[in-house]
Amino acid sequence: MDWSKSKNLLLIMLAAVNLMLLGTIYFENKKYEDKTKTHVFVEKTQSILNNYGIDLSCEIPTDQDGLNVVEVSFESIEPQKLNHDFFDSKATVVNAGKLITYEYKDETLSVINSKRLLYEKEIEKTGSLDADEAIKMAEEFFESKNISTDDMSLKVIEINNDETILKYHKLYKGRTVETSYTNVYVTNDGVSRLDRLWVNVLSESATKTYINSASKALLSLIGEENRGKIITDIELCYYFDPEEQGYVEDITKTLKGRALPAWRIQFSDGEFLIIDNI
Repeated sequence: MDWSKSKNLLLIMLAAVNLMLLGTIYFENKKYEDKTKTHVFVEKTQSILNNYGIDLSCEIPTDQDGLNVVEVSFESIEPQKLNHDFFDSKATVVNAGKLITYEYKDETLSVINSKRLLYEKEIEKTGSLDADEAIKMAEEFFESKNISTDDMSLKVIEINNDETILKYHKLYKGRTVETSYTNVYVTNDGVSRLDRLWVNVLSESATKTYINSASKALLSLIGEENRGKIITDIELCYYFDPEEQGYVEDITKTLKGRALPAWRIQFSDGEFLIIDNI
């Protein structure tokens, strides 16, 4: 027997079997492939949205649909520390209890349920600032009041006749965490208001949770209420909904909860939608 020829024949047969196995695996994967992530479906989605009067000025993501679930809680505020950070401990307490209010000269600082922070300063509104000037003034304000900006992302800038509004949102590992916000109102004479409800991440799950594709989420926007809108950003975010835990009237009473993956759709008018149940 010619062992050399037999050996070559055996190698050819093994190679053929491997090719058949690879082919089977490939076609099985194609069978279960999410068609809503394909280039054809994404283009079709954009066309459908345009037909319903919804325009896009950004790309539709196709490579993201899962995140590790994180446990979060609203940031707990220590009023005495705030008095120190904002007023060098010189403010006077005028209210106590669930609503704590400090006053110092022309500034007022209120804390609701140790979680929501409201700051106001009596400033004559003489006009708004352009975006760069407002951001610079806000950053100077944050530094002066010892508010860290390490986990903040500026999402929206609204310029009105008498003030510029900067809307910041929480970041965790480069992703937005909703619902949390730090809204800053800036005039020519400085920061006139601050409204802040922040969250902290407590822990993270070991495995990812997946949701439907961005294309499928976008198709749920079809309706008269969104006609004429322009989508400027689509991102996978963490979404914490206190209402699911029964805190409908006052979400600041929420102790903690899970932030799940969701799609955050930003519109050009400053509004945004969270789509998590599709």
